[in-house]
Amino acid sequence: MTDYSSDADRRSHWVPRERPEWVTTLNTELGHLDMVGCVPLDEASLLNSAMARTGLSDFDDEFNDGAWREPFRVLIQALEEEAELNPLGRLMARNDILNALCARLQVAQVFKEHPEINDEEIVAPLLIIGQGRCGSTALHQLMSADPDNRVLRTWESIAPCPPPETATYETDPRIAALDPMVTMVNRIVPEVTGMQVFASWEAQENILLHSITFRSPAWLSAVVGQVPSYMGYMFGQDPTINYREEKRLLQMLQWRKPGKRWVWKSPFATLELPAVLQVYPDANLVYMHRDPVKALASLVDLVGTMNWARSDHPLKDGAFEQHTNAQMVNGMLCMPIQWITGGVVPKDQLMNVQFPEFRDDPLGVVERIYATFDMELTDAGRAAMAEYQASTPFRRHSYELGSDQAIAYERAAFAPYQSYFGVENE
Repeated sequence: MTDYSSDADRRSHWVPRERPEWVTTLNTELGHLDMVGCVPLDEASLLNSAMARTGLSDFDDEFNDGAWREPFRVLIQALEEEAELNPLGRLMARNDILNALCARLQVAQVFKEHPEINDEEIVAPLLIIGQGRCGSTALHQLMSADPDNRVLRTWESIAPCPPPETATYETDPRIAALDPMVTMVNRIVPEVTGMQVFASWEAQENILLHSITFRSPAWLSAVVGQVPSYMGYMFGQDPTINYREEKRLLQMLQWRKPGKRWVWKSPFATLELPAVLQVYPDANLVYMHRDPVKALASLVDLVGTMNWARSDHPLKDGAFEQHTNAQMVNGMLCMPIQWITGGVVPKDQLMNVQFPEFRDDPLGVVERIYATFDMELTDAGRAAMAEYQASTPFRRHSYELGSDQAIAYERAAFAPYQSYFGVENE
């Protein structure tokens, strides 16, 4: 057992689906060109292009002492040296980075013109955490239907400036303009539509907004490219830097489009709860739990598929151990235990939810969340969520559970987490 690697087992058992013909043809034809020269990922080219696109030059270095620059440099070097991007993937990566850089420039300008945004208060936000593929997305999307809940939408996470306004929030032209770009992944790897929703209006977890800080290992490594050195670098960084910048962005986004409360989700925040509570001391946490073997298998399929959209060599050795290595995943899932027992995470600010109970009675679980944290649930909010549930069936993601040996190994690895939180095998 000690010589066995469930990580290698899972990666070797994952098989990518056949690509659409147009994707194969496009990558083949573009491969005849000098893609490094045509689509540069170097610092000077990216910064100059962002400044030229926006007409701005201040990247908001006064805030957090320019803490975005070093991870930005580590990321682009890793994309060049490790990610093995195919031509389409390289184009998409440059586009992603330029969007983030342009957003930085525009955010800095907004705060220069409107320093009063710094007075905005983030009060008792609700954060949904847990292992990836545990039902947190479904819960987040259901709660996004309540008009009292302020959630991050994909479009405003990519293009937050000018700050959204209540009167035009649902008709903002950025929604339609960005949707073809956001949904491109659905056309490159159509099977992803059975795993995750990609659309500009959809509720989005905060890791996409973190791209603006270049401190988003979950998004930048799982979606933009396979960058293990960037992941290693980020695990050594102070996460409070990221959440301070996130809070500033949320202040800007709620400035002209407020809600009763922020409701957002982030599996990665599960590893950073002390930093989260340092920046948001009154935050309430919903910890979603699911059979970790099933969640892990589902996540490997999602991450592999997302990288298959951009690389011909997805799930490289060492690139996604934080997703595929059962011992490492169990360690991360157990990290909150020490914070709960040590009082770092106050028990009255935490609610545990088992995936089967949410799957069987979504609205019942949501009602318990509102009651637990003394959040008002209006008739309009309840009706909107009921309508959303009736029109949005649970996604049925079909994936390989893994070899018998992998499952047995992972069952043993996850025993501490499952025992403490009472998570049953499915």
